Amino acid sequence: MTDHLEDLIRRAQERRAADTVDPDRIRRALPARAAHRTRQLRLGGAALALALAATVSLPYFLGGTGTGEDSAAPSASATAAPLQDLTVGLLYRPTWLPDGLTERSRLFTSKTETGPFGVQRIYTNSSVEPDGAKGGLSFTLNRDADPAHPEANEGTPVDIDGRPGFYHGREGGADKSYLEWRIDPDHIATVSEGRLGLSRDDLLRVARGVRPDGRAITLQDVPTHNVMPAGIVLDRYEVYGDTPSGMTIRMGGRGPERPAIPEPAVSLSRPGPSASALPGGGKNADTAQQDKDAQVKKGPATLSVEIGPRTSAPEGGRQLTVAGRPARAVERTDGSAPMRYLVVDLGGGRFLTVTGIEPPGSRITFEDLTVVAEGSTAVAVDGAWIGTR
Repeated sequence: MTDHLEDLIRRAQERRAADTVDPDRIRRALPARAAHRTRQLRLGGAALALALAATVSLPYFLGGTGTGEDSAAPSASATAAPLQDLTVGLLYRPTWLPDGLTERSRLFTSKTETGPFGVQRIYTNSSVEPDGAKGGLSFTLNRDADPAHPEANEGTPVDIDGRPGFYHGREGGADKSYLEWRIDPDHIATVSEGRLGLSRDDLLRVARGVRPDGRAITLQDVPTHNVMPAGIVLDRYEVYGDTPSGMTIRMGGRGPERPAIPEPAVSLSRPGPSASALPGGGKNADTAQQDKDAQVKKGPATLSVEIGPRTSAPEGGRQLTVAGRPARAVERTDGSAPMRYLVVDLGGGRFLTVTGIEPPGSRITFEDLTVVAEGSTAVAVDGAWIGTR
């Protein structure tokens, strides 16, 4: 069964980020930003110093020297990133939840011209650290005004307070089930569960208990996309944690889709019959299939920036000194695309992690990650909702 929520995020990431803030407004705001950056930020009632350097409030340049360690040199292309406050209305919330579940993650995608494209809230009874929720119950809103949606897609018709919807069970041994319905003329709502073993009746009860929610989530001082390499645009934002004081803020984006690039086919099979005996102009059937498979679509480069009490990067790597702070550069090549991590120890039990994924045909270097880190700033958000129902 196709994972509906992953499809939602994939589609949402293809949208542009919110408009860049007027540079004149940024210049006028610099003194206030500096004062804001040097004080402690109130995050969910816990005072946490999230600034990248204690005395440098605006984007700082990586540098400094360390005994016996490498030093990340300042990049000539590094510039102070324009900042903006990003606010998205939550619109709805479930008022009934199975026992033991609390809200630990909120994820939203870039706004369209008329409203938020996607908002997801995740409720779970297990830890979401260090890399976000791996299961639980999620409530998702997708902006979609097409009256033909949601489509059945082999789902079972259900009624949600007089509105039509469809339930999708665990066909084919899948460990997830979900139901979706049109909650209002502009939005499709989805309730999904993974690894909880909830029944159809449980999901129906959650869906039928959804009510309007006039609250919003705001990320303050989010850098705009001009500090991102490879045409990457920030368009995915996530706040998660097991407690307000231990929350992580993650921002992610992806570059433009790359066109299909033909690759030469190499036949590993034995020689086929003679050309005259083959249909379709005499091409070996194995080679023809390889030619078809070789039209590989080169995926876009992706990048994420996170600040939190832990890092999602693997252990080890090359030791660096970043603005007088310990840091390390880690590279993984055991997956389908190389992954590079730059991890900076901010002190006070906080880490900045910049991660780049480089598919074939794209290029994200450690220098790119350095530029992004140089343009990163303290991002503030109210996390008082973490751990509540």
